[in-house]
Amino acid sequence: VLQFERDGKPVFVLLIDLGSSSAKYQNKLLSPDRVRWASEKKMNVRGQRARALLSSETTVFLFGRRPRGQYFFLGRGTPERQSGSTPFSVEFRLPTALPTEILCQLSESAS
Repeated sequence: VLQFERDGKPVFVLLIDLGSSSAKYQNKLLSPDRVRWASEKKMNVRGQRARALLSSETTVFLFGRRPRGQYFFLGRGTPERQSGSTPFSVEFRLPTALPTEILCQLSESAS
Protein backbone atom coordinates (compact mmCIF):
# COMPACT_ATOMS: atom_id res chain seq x y z
CA VAL A 1 0.00 0.00 0.00
CA LEU A 2 1.34 3.36 -1.06
CA GLN A 3 -0.41 6.43 0.31
CA PHE A 4 0.21 10.12 -0.37
CA GLU A 5 -1.71 13.36 -0.88
CA ARG A 6 -2.41 15.28 -4.07
CA ASP A 7 -4.15 18.66 -3.87
CA GLY A 8 -4.82 17.98 -0.18
CA LYS A 9 -6.73 14.75 -0.85
CA PRO A 10 -5.58 11.18 -0.16
CA VAL A 11 -4.31 8.94 -2.96
CA PHE A 12 -3.72 5.21 -2.57
CA VAL A 13 -1.88 2.80 -4.85
CA LEU A 14 -2.88 -0.81 -4.17
CA LEU A 15 -1.41 -4.02 -5.53
CA ILE A 16 -3.71 -6.97 -6.08
CA ASP A 17 -2.14 -10.40 -6.62
CA LEU A 18 -4.33 -12.02 -9.26
CA GLY A 19 -4.31 -15.63 -10.33
CA SER A 20 -2.33 -16.68 -7.28
CA SER A 21 -3.25 -19.77 -5.32
CA SER A 22 -1.74 -18.28 -2.16
CA ALA A 23 -4.11 -18.00 0.78
CA LYS A 24 -1.97 -15.27 2.37
CA TYR A 25 -4.28 -12.52 1.10
CA GLN A 26 -7.85 -12.80 -0.09
CA ASN A 27 -7.27 -10.70 -3.23
CA LYS A 28 -9.50 -11.87 -6.02
CA LEU A 29 -10.86 -11.02 -9.41
CA LEU A 30 -14.64 -11.13 -8.84
CA SER A 31 -15.72 -10.26 -12.37
CA PRO A 32 -14.18 -8.49 -15.38
CA ASP A 33 -14.87 -5.12 -13.73
CA ARG A 34 -14.65 -5.93 -9.98
CA VAL A 35 -11.79 -6.95 -7.70
CA ARG A 36 -11.42 -7.65 -4.00
CA TRP A 37 -8.44 -6.25 -2.11
CA ALA A 38 -7.56 -7.52 1.38
CA SER A 39 -5.78 -5.36 3.92
CA GLU A 40 -2.65 -6.33 5.77
CA LYS A 41 -3.24 -8.43 8.89
CA LYS A 42 -2.95 -5.57 11.38
CA MET A 43 -4.87 -2.92 9.42
CA ASN A 44 -8.13 -2.04 11.21
CA VAL A 45 -11.14 -0.64 9.37
CA ARG A 46 -11.58 1.99 12.12
CA GLY A 47 -8.02 3.28 11.72
CA GLN A 48 -7.16 6.58 10.07
CA ARG A 49 -5.57 4.95 7.03
CA ALA A 50 -8.59 2.68 6.40
CA ARG A 51 -11.06 5.54 6.82
CA ALA A 52 -9.07 7.54 4.26
CA LEU A 53 -9.06 4.59 1.85
CA LEU A 54 -12.85 4.22 2.05
CA SER A 55 -13.59 7.95 1.76
CA SER A 56 -15.35 9.27 -1.34
CA GLU A 57 -12.67 11.99 -1.46
CA THR A 58 -9.92 9.44 -2.06
CA THR A 59 -8.39 8.41 -5.38
CA VAL A 60 -7.44 4.72 -5.56
CA PHE A 61 -5.19 3.37 -8.32
CA LEU A 62 -5.21 -0.42 -8.64
CA PHE A 63 -2.42 -2.53 -10.09
CA GLY A 64 -2.57 -6.25 -10.69
CA ARG A 65 0.25 -8.78 -10.47
CA ARG A 66 0.25 -12.08 -12.28
CA PRO A 67 1.90 -15.10 -10.62
CA ARG A 68 5.12 -14.68 -12.61
CA GLY A 69 5.53 -11.12 -11.33
CA GLN A 70 4.13 -9.29 -14.35
CA TYR A 71 2.44 -6.04 -13.29
CA PHE A 72 -0.33 -4.17 -15.06
CA PHE A 73 -2.60 -1.20 -14.36
CA LEU A 74 -6.19 -2.20 -13.62
CA GLY A 75 -7.56 1.33 -13.38
CA ARG A 76 -8.93 3.73 -10.85
CA GLY A 77 -11.03 1.79 -8.35
CA THR A 78 -14.27 2.86 -6.76
CA PRO A 79 -14.90 1.18 -3.39
CA GLU A 80 -18.30 -0.46 -3.31
CA ARG A 81 -18.32 -2.79 -0.31
CA GLN A 82 -16.20 -3.35 2.77
CA SER A 83 -16.27 -6.42 5.01
CA GLY A 84 -14.46 -7.48 8.15
CA SER A 85 -12.60 -5.29 10.62
CA THR A 86 -9.04 -6.53 11.31
CA PRO A 87 -8.04 -7.34 8.65
CA PHE A 88 -10.75 -6.16 6.26
CA SER A 89 -11.44 -6.36 2.56
CA VAL A 90 -12.80 -3.93 0.00
CA GLU A 91 -14.53 -4.67 -3.27
CA PHE A 92 -13.63 -2.17 -5.98
CA ARG A 93 -15.39 -1.52 -9.26
CA LEU A 94 -13.06 -0.84 -12.19
CA PRO A 95 -13.87 1.90 -14.71
CA THR A 96 -13.77 -0.59 -17.60
CA ALA A 97 -13.85 -4.36 -17.79
CA LEU A 98 -10.51 -6.14 -18.12
CA PRO A 99 -9.72 -7.26 -21.67
CA THR A 100 -10.49 -10.89 -22.54
CA GLU A 101 -6.76 -11.54 -23.14
CA ILE A 102 -5.92 -10.66 -19.52
CA LEU A 103 -8.85 -12.70 -18.17
CA CYS A 104 -7.74 -15.75 -20.16
CA GLN A 105 -4.15 -15.43 -18.92
CA LEU A 106 -5.33 -15.15 -15.31
CA SER A 107 -7.58 -18.20 -15.58
CA GLU A 108 -4.72 -20.21 -17.13
CA SER A 109 -2.42 -19.14 -14.27
CA ALA A 110 -4.91 -20.20 -11.62
CA SER A 111 -5.36 -23.70 -13.12
